[in-house]
Amino acid sequence: MGRGVARRGTSRAWSRPAQRCGAFVGSAIVVGLLASCAGAPEPDPSASDGASRDGFPVTIDNCGRQVTLEEPPGRAVMMNHAATEMVLALDLADRVAGTSSRQPVPERWKEAYDSIEVLAEEYPSQEVFLSAEPDFAIATEHSAFTSKDVGTRDELADQGIPTYRSSFQCSKEEDRAKSSFPAAWAEITDIGRLFGVPERAERLVERQRQTMDRLQDLSPGEGISVFWYDMHTKSPIVGAGGGGPQVILGATGARNIFGHINDDFEVVSWEKVVAADPDVIVLADWSSSSAQEKIEFLESDPALSQLTAVKNRRYVTVPSQMTLSRVRLVEGAQTVAEGLAEYDELGTR
Repeated sequence: MGRGVARRGTSRAWSRPAQRCGAFVGSAIVVGLLASCAGAPEPDPSASDGASRDGFPVTIDNCGRQVTLEEPPGRAVMMNHAATEMVLALDLADRVAGTSSRQPVPERWKEAYDSIEVLAEEYPSQEVFLSAEPDFAIATEHSAFTSKDVGTRDELADQGIPTYRSSFQCSKEEDRAKSSFPAAWAEITDIGRLFGVPERAERLVERQRQTMDRLQDLSPGEGISVFWYDMHTKSPIVGAGGGGPQVILGATGARNIFGHINDDFEVVSWEKVVAADPDVIVLADWSSSSAQEKIEFLESDPALSQLTAVKNRRYVTVPSQMTLSRVRLVEGAQTVAEGLAEYDELGTR
């Protein structure tokens, strides 16, 4: 899918846990505690918690409308990659009839991901979509579910195909969730309920909560200013104050130099980056705009090469999907925290 500049409201901070895990004393502590306290942010599916028809039909409020499933879906179609990662995290690949595009996934999901049919490089046509015989469809981008591709949500409902759209991408502002970990966890819970695996979703959310408790306790980014460099060289798209990048940076205690902008992402001038002179640069690693390409650009530009972060090669690389896939938002925070911990001499802990 193409990369746009989304516009949304600001995210809310969450309260700091009452109990502390211990003082931050270095990057090894961050890595060790995040691993030992919470483990990787993965579900722990077992043979005993397969899809249950208990509690069906299930009705979910979603983007100002009610979504009702009479039974757990068995041939769901994922309209976007982030939706696919959600079902992979919940070990539901066997109930996915197709997805859109083929993108990199973590090694732990690769086998399951490779078993899912790719229906189109972008959105499938309605004919291709219907040929998959879907009984449910999930989208995580506002551009999905239009008459130009598979049909609108109302049109699909008329054909007996229920749909779910990420609450972060609702069409109406009043229905749209603000970017935050609790909102991401609510979405995981929704999908778990709709597929009849609420226990899996609960376990995944609990693990992620534990990871966030430990991460907030450590605050490895406290006192560090960060430039989140998403993509483009002429005028960069940056992580602003209303989306995934801000949620991730806020979790580490770091200060986003563009956190005052009430958007997920924003186009800014390089002059503003130079004026801010960040301590560290977080590089979003896209297949079309890799972290290494960004580094080469920064270090070859006469003005940008003089930035403090560039001169000292203070970079943290984050796979792009960690900001787009809500199920991997905590993983993104953990990745950035571990990277910032390498520069602990900058902080005020």
